[in-house]
Amino acid sequence: MPCTAKGPAALPRADLLLTRMGRIGMTASIVESASRLPDRSLRLLDAIHLAAALVLGEELHAIVTYDKRLAGVAEAHHLPVDSPGAAVDA
Repeated sequence: MPCTAKGPAALPRADLLLTRMGRIGMTASIVESASRLPDRSLRLLDAIHLAAALVLGEELHAIVTYDKRLAGVAEAHHLPVDSPGAAVDA
C-alpha cells in the first residue's frame, strides 16, 4: 500500500518501508563509476545512486526516487523506477 500521508505523520510509515529495502555499501568503484556516467546533468549523489543501481543489474527490483531527472536517466539505462505514493502524471 503506497504511503500518501504528508508531513511528520508519514515518517513512521517511511521507516517501515525502508526496512524492506536492500542497501549496498558505497565503494570506491561505485564512486568512480558515477564519475564516468555520460549524463552530466546528474548531481553527485544522484550519480552515485544510479551507479550503485547499475552495479546490481538484474538483482535490482527498482530504483526508488522522486527526482524526475534521476528517474529519466535511470529509465534511459533501462532500470525500473519506483516512486511510492507519488501522483501519476496524466
